[in-house]
Amino acid sequence: MTTNNNTGPQTDRSTFRQLIPFLVLALVGTILVAGFIHDLERKNVETEFRELAEQKIATVRSNIAVTLDIVDLVAGHFAVAPEQSTSRDGFARMLAPLIERYRFIQGISWDPLVKPQEIPAYEAAARRDGLANFIVYERSREGAVVPVAPRTEHSPVYFMEPRTGNEAAIGFDLASNPIRKAALDAARDSGKSKVTGRITLVQEKGKQYGVLILGPVYRGGHAGDAQERRDNLIGHISGVYRLGDLIDSTASSTERAAGSKFLRVFLLDLAAEDKDRLLHPFGAEVTREGLLSGMHLEESFEMAGRQWQLIVAPTNEFKAARQPFLWIGALGVALAASTGLYFYLKGRIDAMTAAVVGARKLRKVRDHLELTQSLAEVASFRFGRLDGTVEIDERAAAMLGLDPKDGEMSLEGILARVSSSEIEHIARALRSAKDADLEFIVDRPDGARTIQARTHNRIDDESVRTTVALQDVTSRRAAEAERLSMIRAMAESSRFESLGVLAAGIAHEINTPLQYVSSNLSFLGDEIPPLVDAVGVLQRGGDAAPPAPGPSVDVDFLKIEVPAAIKQMQDGLTRITEIVQAVKDFAHPSNKEMARNDINDIVRRSVTISRNYWKHAANLHFDLAANLPMVDCIASEIGQVVVNLISNAADAVEDAGRVGTTGRIDVSSRAVGESVEIVVRDNGCGIPKSIKDRVFDPFFTTKAPGRGTGQGLSIVRTIVVGTHKGIIDLESEVGAGTTITIRLPLRAEREG
Repeated sequence: MTTNNNTGPQTDRSTFRQLIPFLVLALVGTILVAGFIHDLERKNVETEFRELAEQKIATVRSNIAVTLDIVDLVAGHFAVAPEQSTSRDGFARMLAPLIERYRFIQGISWDPLVKPQEIPAYEAAARRDGLANFIVYERSREGAVVPVAPRTEHSPVYFMEPRTGNEAAIGFDLASNPIRKAALDAARDSGKSKVTGRITLVQEKGKQYGVLILGPVYRGGHAGDAQERRDNLIGHISGVYRLGDLIDSTASSTERAAGSKFLRVFLLDLAAEDKDRLLHPFGAEVTREGLLSGMHLEESFEMAGRQWQLIVAPTNEFKAARQPFLWIGALGVALAASTGLYFYLKGRIDAMTAAVVGARKLRKVRDHLELTQSLAEVASFRFGRLDGTVEIDERAAAMLGLDPKDGEMSLEGILARVSSSEIEHIARALRSAKDADLEFIVDRPDGARTIQARTHNRIDDESVRTTVALQDVTSRRAAEAERLSMIRAMAESSRFESLGVLAAGIAHEINTPLQYVSSNLSFLGDEIPPLVDAVGVLQRGGDAAPPAPGPSVDVDFLKIEVPAAIKQMQDGLTRITEIVQAVKDFAHPSNKEMARNDINDIVRRSVTISRNYWKHAANLHFDLAANLPMVDCIASEIGQVVVNLISNAADAVEDAGRVGTTGRIDVSSRAVGESVEIVVRDNGCGIPKSIKDRVFDPFFTTKAPGRGTGQGLSIVRTIVVGTHKGIIDLESEVGAGTTITIRLPLRAEREG
């Protein structure tokens, strides 16, 4: 018997040859899978970067928008306040809340327009205010303080808040610097706030570029055309910002969560020359083209007359932490696998790929959830309605001001820092099977916090559980209160601005009845002396028959005309009294206290004070219901609402070309259930459907420049809905007119 010793090797070679196609397929498949994993990791890195960059850009854009809003707000105050009525201390009190809230503000200043001959008076006034060494100055090329050079007008920094850290800027003449002067002139001629190119601030001690945002202030708040703007300019409001502080500010949890150490933010001024384009960071040796060539996210926007661009790029730390390595391991494992395990390894690779993708998604969902909870300041705990146990995590415990040693506490324990007057109400809601919304105060070691809670009940295998979602709304409540306070301040300023606009018309309305009184007094002055002489003759006649009146006295004429003259004077004086009382009521500072008021009286006074504004545009008709019930309201604020609505109606009539007898405004009132309605209807141009939902937004206006600020209807909504808890309804048809209905509850909601 013979044995074929070559069978084994030949079989191995044959098997190897048969497996060659599978090995090739395995190699190709391995390369494809490794490439897919590499591409997946790269896309995940790009997605993560984009999410962080978008959050960073949103934060920076928000800070930039705030800088412009602050300048416009302060400029608006100076525009409506009487000239020189704002003191240095008043300026400081007005800005203190803004400076405390927005730490990136370097300073806000009032820079009056000063003629050369007025400089000594301004310097003396500033020294009386406590600035012992105040002078108006400029800087030489070497940076030394020198007296201002002769020029037609100066713009010294007069008020500056905060003073600490900005002492070097007080008294500096902005008009002495070409970059600042160009922005001053642009703001003056355009009537809008303008930003300078990059500058080195007078008070700069570190290494940051700065800019000024300059808001023009005109006498009486009126700008007009370019020449009128130059004639009426009284100064500027300057917002002083160090761009490094503006961009790197991490006051918000949103920015901290965005991972600032992994991102670099570049701010460019595209309106500047190439060498002066970079606004942040200071002295960085980069080019715009170089930044745009790598991984980045950019956004361009218009900033107070200049084109700015934000570019966010990843740092080396970000890149190093997210280098894709998984594909290399996958490739090595696949290449080391034997031919016989090919399909097994392929299945494992597919499973691994799915596991990797799923794990990444799960991690992203978890990270996103944690980030969302952190940003929204939310947490939750569970309460057993049957056994009274509480399962609470660290986030919820911290929100309630607790430091639990384990995962379970009693209901009384978790409510230990809640106001005692609210505990029983909260406990009843938690033990109830119904879902409920709660809000209460927690006295935490870091200060009192306002917490909102929503209960959700479910039944599981263990016990009846109530899940309680918590959210810290302290910051939101504070922001809402601050916003309402600011809008109320704007409404108060708007009321005095309206009074200023209507002042000339009010003077004309008073002048007409004054002419009645003057003319009739002249008539009586001419006619009464002869009558007195005739009476004297009668008295001297004694018992004799009275002589006939002289030819100069027409007794029948005087019997008719003298009473008529007296009646006209009485009517004229009554009309003057009505107008003066209406102005007094409208201009009287509001005490913000609700009182019982007659709505019809408020409407009549508002129509009286605005008469000269609407009488040339339209005929106004009343339909005021008799015996209206008294309404809890702030009379001056409701009067402002009616004036704003009538002014808008008059403008709409003029825009429609129905001026005079064809223009019509109807003002009516009526009682509806437990409320009173005021309706203002016009046959003006109407409001397109595309913008109907925006007319009550702040600063939105369709009027030409100079005819409105866009605050009128926004203030109306704040007063009616915010302060008085009322309702506004608007109906309009283009070309037919607009009807606005205001509904006020008879009784105000009172706290406590």
